[in-house]
Amino acid sequence: MSLTTKEVQQVAFQVRFLFDEKELQAATDAVNASLERNRMFDEVATDAVEPLFFGNAKQNVFREDVVGTSLSIEATMQNAPKHDDDCFLFPAVLG
Repeated sequence: MSLTTKEVQQVAFQVRFLFDEKELQAATDAVNASLERNRMFDEVATDAVEPLFFGNAKQNVFREDVVGTSLSIEATMQNAPKHDDDCFLFPAVLG
């Protein structure tokens, strides 16, 4: 299957592209070259392949939640430029 310049021009109009004649021919050639490269996928035997909902078959790849130790408030506030007891202080970002 290849597209004509008229078909490419119709698609270009739909997405608001304006081509002159030279650009239209170049776009048509590029689209047809891409379609030709993708034609090799038609030759792959996929009859025995079950369709997937997702692109990979991995199941839950997240790690288990493990309770660990946390920094104390004092250790956390040690490197804060400004703080008020157990709160970080920073300039207001909203008016």
